[in-house]
Amino acid sequence: IKGFSVMGVRAGEYGRQFPEKGRENTAAIWAMADKMKPRVDHEYRLDEWRAAFDSLATRKVVGKTIVRPDL
Repeated sequence: IKGFSVMGVRAGEYGRQFPEKGRENTAAIWAMADKMKPRVDHEYRLDEWRAAFDSLATRKVVGKTIVRPDL
């Protein structure tokens, strides 16, 4: 995939260094939690992990692939 950037921050360390900002950021994330709806392409049982891996390796996935031990 081209034309995108991924950036991150060690949130735990940031929260320790700047406790008030850390609390504000955590509250903002929780406030958005119900608005974030990732597209799930397929859910696999744990014993189907090879099929899940193959779907990722062959780029057949559009969205997220989930491997669930409880299915």
